[in-house]
Amino acid sequence: MFDRRLATHFDWWFTATILGMAFLGILTIYSANALVVSAFRRTLYLRQVTWVGIGIVTMFAACLVSYRTLARFAYVIFGISLVALVLVLLIGKVGLGAHRWIRIGGFAFQPSEFAKLGLVLFFARYFDDHRETLHEPRTMLLPAALTGLCMLLVLKQPDLGTALLLAFICCLSPSAAQPWPHSCGWS
Repeated sequence: MFDRRLATHFDWWFTATILGMAFLGILTIYSANALVVSAFRRTLYLRQVTWVGIGIVTMFAACLVSYRTLARFAYVIFGISLVALVLVLLIGKVGLGAHRWIRIGGFAFQPSEFAKLGLVLFFARYFDDHRETLHEPRTMLLPAALTGLCMLLVLKQPDLGTALLLAFICCLSPSAAQPWPHSCGWS
């Protein structure tokens, strides 16, 4: 069921700004390749249009998912992303000199991209579950260990940029999890 509050609380200006930037990117790709001989490069902007369309559909689909549902499945999502990072080592494909892709049929994806989202969801759920003990150092051991594991798996691909981003997420999460004056938990 569509919740009408979604339309009234949706940030339409932000969405319009993002769509404007996407359109500007498509226009730039089109103008840079309009006069080249290669048919592939001349139609490169059409691939970008397709990905922007997929992104718009995905954005609206994500808006329909309740954050409470994400909270319920946060540990599962993180676990799946961790398993996918291990699978890269076993069945991953090489692309552009790096071993970081998994191919399923005609579709290839990078599990490290999903690991970023999975880690953020894990931290949000974990710190909400342990909000009473955030001041205790032992509360940070599991998140630090799991982040380290993710980083090692990503560094093995090798992808230093994503590994550093995972470390950055880990360092920022405890400060973002500090209790607010009012209740802001997922419960």
